[in-house]
Amino acid sequence: MTLRLLPQTANETGGTLVIYHFGDSGLDPTFHAAAPGIRIYNETLEPGKGLYAKVTELPADAPRPHYYAGFSEGCQGVRTQLARGTSPAGVVACDGIHASRPPAESQLKPWRDYFMAAAGGNVQAYVSHSSIEPGTYLSTTETIPLTVPEGLAAMPASPTNDGGTIQRLGSLYVLSYAGTDKAAHIYQGRVVMPNMIARLFRGVPVDKQAPPVIIPKTPPDKPSVIKPTEPTKPEESSGSKGPIALFFAGLFALILRRK
Repeated sequence: MTLRLLPQTANETGGTLVIYHFGDSGLDPTFHAAAPGIRIYNETLEPGKGLYAKVTELPADAPRPHYYAGFSEGCQGVRTQLARGTSPAGVVACDGIHASRPPAESQLKPWRDYFMAAAGGNVQAYVSHSSIEPGTYLSTTETIPLTVPEGLAAMPASPTNDGGTIQRLGSLYVLSYAGTDKAAHIYQGRVVMPNMIARLFRGVPVDKQAPPVIIPKTPPDKPSVIKPTEPTKPEESSGSKGPIALFFAGLFALILRRK
């Protein structure tokens, strides 16, 4: 397992960002534009093998503070870092906080603890979800309410610049989007993730519009809002976590397996 260092730009002394599961090097300039002055690494591992449970540690000379971002299965890499007890200054989780049905506490607690700290203003967290409902495992829409503080559901939702809505509690931001197909997942990776990273590093207030770092295609209609949900009951479980087969525009073959 190796970290790929994105081509460096001048003055990368403001911190270090690791992006998990986003191997398209053509987007390197986009991420540099989203996080100016930040050293950026990528780690994209073979999907469906549980490899994000053993992500690579950062080099000793990686500038601090550290940040972690994950797309889809890559959110497991972020979760692994949180479970290890690392203390990143901020995280981005893009359409990838899934869990088995019923969910395991090990899948929820790292997020829950970090999101509580973010709600208190101690760190920053940006998390997004599409409205894809896989059925055999908990979707991002179902899992996020099990990990965020209850007070988030009462927060007003404001429109984003890329077709969703955003709710804020302290320094915790949840971005909700409509769309229930492969295209909606692609949109999350290509548009929503770079924009969340831009929000994280540019410090854009929730009540203002961050300029998109890439031109978004027309987003799905009718963005949703996070609402409280009840945990899935064990008797509702299919008894199988099941693989996820979502293809990222021919570039990202994703098969998610939850432990």
